[in-house]
Amino acid sequence: MLRTTAARPGPLAAGVLLVAALVAAPARAADALNYFKNYFVTGDYVAVGVGLQHTGVNGFATGTLTVDPAQIPPGAEVVAAYLYWQTISSSGAPDPSALQGAKFKGNDISKIAVLLSTSGTAPCWSSGGATGGGGSKATWSFRADVQRFFPRVRPANPNQPVQVEVTGSHTVTLPDMGGSNQLPSTLGAGLILVYRVTGYDPATNYQRPRMPLRSVVLYDGGFTMNNLTRQMQVTLQGFYEASRSSPFARMTHFVADGQANKTERVQITSTASAADNRVVAINPFNANTGFEATTFENLPLEPGAMKATVTVDPGGNGSFDCLSWSSVAMSMVVQDRDGDGILDVQESRTEWSSKPSRLASVYPSWPLTDPTGAPLPDLGAMGLDPDVQDVLVHVDYLTGADGHSHLPAKSALQAVATALHNGPPRPSLVASGLCAANAAPGQCPIAVHFDVGSNYQPPPSFRLSSCASASTWTTDCAIVPAALAKGGNAIPEALCSASGFSPSGEPCAFKGFAGVVGWKSGFRAFRDAPVNRAQGGAACSLGQTGCEPRMPRNRKDIARYALFAHALGYASPTDPSVPRKTSGIAECGGDLMVSLGLWDFQTGTAFMQGSTLLHELGHTLCLKHGGVVASGALEPNCKPNYQSVMNYLFQVRGLLTPQGVPTIDLSKQVLPPLSESALAESTGLGAATPYLPRWFAPVSASYIDTALATTPATRRCDGSRLQPGDPAFVRIDGDPRLLPAVDWNGDGQIAGTDAEDVNYDGVPGQSFTGSNDFATMDLRQVGARRAVGSRAMSYSVIDPTTGVAPVPPAPAVGGGLSLDTGFSDLGFSDLGFSDLGFSDLGFSDLGIGDLGFSDLGYGELGYGDLGPPTDEPLGPGDLNLDTAGSLGNAPNFLTAVALKGKVGGVQLAWSAPNVGVPIAYQVYRVEGASVTPTNFAARALVANVAGTVTTITDISQVLKNNRTFTYFVVATLPPPPDCTPTPAYNCVDNQQSSVSNFATVTL
Repeated sequence: MLRTTAARPGPLAAGVLLVAALVAAPARAADALNYFKNYFVTGDYVAVGVGLQHTGVNGFATGTLTVDPAQIPPGAEVVAAYLYWQTISSSGAPDPSALQGAKFKGNDISKIAVLLSTSGTAPCWSSGGATGGGGSKATWSFRADVQRFFPRVRPANPNQPVQVEVTGSHTVTLPDMGGSNQLPSTLGAGLILVYRVTGYDPATNYQRPRMPLRSVVLYDGGFTMNNLTRQMQVTLQGFYEASRSSPFARMTHFVADGQANKTERVQITSTASAADNRVVAINPFNANTGFEATTFENLPLEPGAMKATVTVDPGGNGSFDCLSWSSVAMSMVVQDRDGDGILDVQESRTEWSSKPSRLASVYPSWPLTDPTGAPLPDLGAMGLDPDVQDVLVHVDYLTGADGHSHLPAKSALQAVATALHNGPPRPSLVASGLCAANAAPGQCPIAVHFDVGSNYQPPPSFRLSSCASASTWTTDCAIVPAALAKGGNAIPEALCSASGFSPSGEPCAFKGFAGVVGWKSGFRAFRDAPVNRAQGGAACSLGQTGCEPRMPRNRKDIARYALFAHALGYASPTDPSVPRKTSGIAECGGDLMVSLGLWDFQTGTAFMQGSTLLHELGHTLCLKHGGVVASGALEPNCKPNYQSVMNYLFQVRGLLTPQGVPTIDLSKQVLPPLSESALAESTGLGAATPYLPRWFAPVSASYIDTALATTPATRRCDGSRLQPGDPAFVRIDGDPRLLPAVDWNGDGQIAGTDAEDVNYDGVPGQSFTGSNDFATMDLRQVGARRAVGSRAMSYSVIDPTTGVAPVPPAPAVGGGLSLDTGFSDLGFSDLGFSDLGFSDLGFSDLGIGDLGFSDLGYGELGYGDLGPPTDEPLGPGDLNLDTAGSLGNAPNFLTAVALKGKVGGVQLAWSAPNVGVPIAYQVYRVEGASVTPTNFAARALVANVAGTVTTITDISQVLKNNRTFTYFVVATLPPPPDCTPTPAYNCVDNQQSSVSNFATVTL
């Protein structure tokens, strides 16, 4: 018998009947077809079909689905791919022969097929179906997620992202006996591809998006229109509101048995009244090939429509046409005037109540409901505004058995909220009139809303109305009210035992480690785990009262999900039993993870929490380590003319203000191009910047670092290991007194032109392009959550050039699953029974998601999401501790204050490095308003203090009135982690950091 999705599945026994391996999609509505998916993408869909009826040879029909390259824009990323087909077989249940041997691009799809109707539908055969009954036969509709089967192609240019190859011809082979009235008989197949093109068009100075935000809604199932059921009707919803000016709607029907000499009429209405029906087409289904994919362009969908009811009937003229449907897809531009990916009608009740009642009445109340009937969150009460770009972040976190918590520090959230709130006006908002080109900080904000549950709630005196003005905005505006919160869930870390099993008995990857989360299967298990908040987040079963996913499904297109975990489930390259110390990972979409549990204090410093959060959040906005540039190339990491925490050069120490304050921020300007072969010292970065320059230079050239014996970097800035013969480099921060000049070689002289590997990636002579994060970020990708993949799945895909699946270490051909794939969307062999993926975790298990196995690189993180392939040579994810600690990180924010009174002196205070725990600090003094080679040679060691001390008073006798002194501090730190000895450093001695900022005082 068929297994339904309501039952919890287990591994299939060997030799199980094929029919038992089918998953029946749940029946929901009285509509002819059931809701399947609603996507919000900056793109569209492509649909192609092929008729196969009676074309079988030796029991199989083979056809070609052809995707014309002109149908998909250059640079598009296909995020979902579904194959539909209809086969006539015996009634009651599909005969096993209806699927045996089914293939797509040479790959077996029989075991991943999803049966769309448990009872089938009447066939359009003269022996019964056309007149109403199917007799002993039935038409069975199937769906398969075929995203993984499209090969990934790496361009010849390594600085271009990998593309998934979907254009061209794709063969499909399905059971068909070839003759009339012989079973099985496959009518045909159709392929739907959903794609997106991210970003804004540089040719318009980023004022216009490359593609508008559209909703793509998919309905599927099985339905036959015949003399007994003379009308097909389905209400398409889940797009919430079409554009109020130009929806540019389109629709595709996958339909079988259309005949040219028969008649049907297709109509659509945007209201609840059939009287408002508008004719789409007369007799469009007439291919006479058994199956067709008929697309209607320029649908008469009313601007501002919130639902669309599609009706197909005989139309009253001509002979009746018996038709059989498996799917209907529709897309349209949606109403999102501020470009944040959250629709206007979702953000404000007024946007719904002010609509014409004939359109608004399809939703009886606000907040609106999703296609399953669940109310959407009340975003207006959270402070979201259709005229302000909003980012809603649902935050959950792990907690350790020893009491440590990964709840991000309040100061970390405040720093991120401040950076986004004070961003410059985005060109797209200036072009639309929502922001002035000269808007001051806070006047054209990005308003972030952190849902952290009951944590960090504002005082009772706080009023949401204060958030609308830059002069009254505070970081309290960034906290979602507890009454509306669903986030802030504390999740216990589960320990992987010494024998390699989780508390629930599942095998785990990292023995002796707790809180290791794989990306993306483990991450998703945490995000989607059913919990009962009224019972403290206890595990439960969906369908029980109060049980819902940890991040409710009604937020999937509205909120980003941030999980603060202990560690990312990827093995260290030097010890596969230990997870990498990766700071986090994210996608260009809706999901991100921060994983600082193997960093300082098991949580990372508050600064690193904030810096990494903004870094990963930036990736969800489609920002990259080298910035987003007009050419589309993936530029190198660590370039000095890209001042952003997206850049590893600025993620650890932050961006320093002229006062030496480490700041978390994104790039706000496009700095001039920079050539490593021609670094002019007098002009520096070529423009005024809010933050100090930073770069790498040979330690031998830097008079300060040579004299202080600064420990050179033990890794390149991008994380790659040093090679024999590599020169020793140190990281240098610019002196604000010299600006705009930059002493590129650190010799204390501003003169001439230098040639240095200033981004320290081992490739000298490169040229770098500046990038403005606030101009190039794309907030609209919130709903574009990548699905999971797995190594086993990807390596099972046949290479079309060889006809066989590759074997490691050769690269896998296949990718992951389609966007927003849920377990009920899959066939039994899709994922989880051998791949350590979604269903293996068991939602009731204590250690859900903690197994540590990861599947990155198999489709769920897009190539180019982070940066070029050489960005992190030692493994996936973002900046790791081995790289962050590969040079001694300097103290920050040194201040010097002259003390009055009889004793006098200078009070000095500084903050600890953002990474690393100092053993000691050395405080130095030179006389003068700046540091030069001359006065540096006469420097005085003021104090050598313990690493726990961050303030002292200098009462030296040389401190006389009317004299000026400049101070700086260096830190002594333990040897860096995972260090490879070089001639310049043995990895045993303690590290000496570079210098803090300079602090000057006049007595």
